[in-house]
Amino acid sequence: MINTKFLPQPLLSQIPEQSGVYLVGGTVRDQLLCRPCADWDLAVESDPAGLARAIAEAEGSRVVVLGKKKQIIHRVVSAGHVFDIAAIQGQTISEDLLRRDFTINAMAVSLPSGRLIDPAGGRKDLDRRVIRMTGKTVLDDDPLRLLRAFRMAATLGFAIDPETLAAVSQKAAQIRLVAGERIRDEWQKILQTRDSAQWISQMDRAGLLGNLFPEIEALKNCGQNRHHEFNVFDHTMAVYRGLEQMLHQNRPALTTDRKNAGLLTFPSAVELLKYAALLHDIGKPQTRTTDDQGRIHFYHHPRAGAQMAGQICRRLRFSCADAGYVTFLIRHHIRPLFLYTAQQRDALTTRAMTRFFIKTRPHTPDLLMLAAADMAGKKKYTDTQFMDFAAGLLERYRTVYLPACTRPRLLTGHDLMGELGLSPSPLFAEILAKVEENRLAGCIASREQALELARKIVETQKDA
Repeated sequence: MINTKFLPQPLLSQIPEQSGVYLVGGTVRDQLLCRPCADWDLAVESDPAGLARAIAEAEGSRVVVLGKKKQIIHRVVSAGHVFDIAAIQGQTISEDLLRRDFTINAMAVSLPSGRLIDPAGGRKDLDRRVIRMTGKTVLDDDPLRLLRAFRMAATLGFAIDPETLAAVSQKAAQIRLVAGERIRDEWQKILQTRDSAQWISQMDRAGLLGNLFPEIEALKNCGQNRHHEFNVFDHTMAVYRGLEQMLHQNRPALTTDRKNAGLLTFPSAVELLKYAALLHDIGKPQTRTTDDQGRIHFYHHPRAGAQMAGQICRRLRFSCADAGYVTFLIRHHIRPLFLYTAQQRDALTTRAMTRFFIKTRPHTPDLLMLAAADMAGKKKYTDTQFMDFAAGLLERYRTVYLPACTRPRLLTGHDLMGELGLSPSPLFAEILAKVEENRLAGCIASREQALELARKIVETQKDA
């Protein structure tokens, strides 16, 4: 028997004895795992609409009907609770449960008695911490379950049963039949976990990763230049693992006053930054060339990779904002390396750093984190020079550049018209941008200096 005292009172009060009402699926699983639960899934032998109306009345809410003819769901939303009520699928509750995906989701509690119904052995699999399919056909019934097995394993910290894993491997190509937005939702939940790298590696071994992202397969046979010990795929996974360590273990730390994850632009940037890391070199195979000396090059691979990542984001129905963030990071991920090599040659200027900040704000910390993981993932053993450089660049961004951005500009378009006698034209934007760049770099500090610089720009344009 299961203790039903945890159930919301408005629910219990509407369920008579011998009611044919069952608490089902993930709700039962989470209660047995002592996980917090705000969603209550109910399967009803008769009149689910009537039960939904009764609960809605008790909660002072209303019923919303969702789904299609074969699976109508009556949803009641109230303060702190969501009740989903549906008719059982099949002749009995056991038949309904055996149609579900995995055994730990195929349990029910008879209400109000609290009797556990477990035809697939889900309680035992909970204790064993195993994800196991309920039957041989459930993956065919909904191919999204191929990915959901990994999502549940990742979020719960469970292992996937060997027979289930073999079935996923055998049927991996079917994931291509699933709508992009459904894949995206499961995929993002995997990326939100602290150790998703191990699951992505296991998805690759099962053949699922390559079917989700066919573009990744080409990375495995793409050798690199003397700066890398790994092919592009192994390098990518090393970068991913390193980035995940930076985000969730704060090792190595970029600053002393906050954790790495706290530096990111917005909360959901954690999983999107990981996503960008997985795709950051996806443009390398199509841009790989070899020169007369046998040296390998990947000219313009960030641009090609950003275009490919944009196509993948559209395929998975990412929002424009999320896709823009991911493609931005991929397009610019090599820029910090250019600054680092300039510093190594003692040629790094304040103006170059300022241009970098202007180009990458507000995602500068995110980009530096990706670049640090990228550099560390090139070889088995790397020194800390680039990490120290990235930390110093981030410190300058936060303590010098950002405070300078809050101070007023030295010139406006009205100044260009009033002081220099210019008429509005495309040149305005160029002048104002150049003046602002020099102000932020600390090269000029007064209105007079700004006007003098503007005059020089105008003269240069006249002589061109």
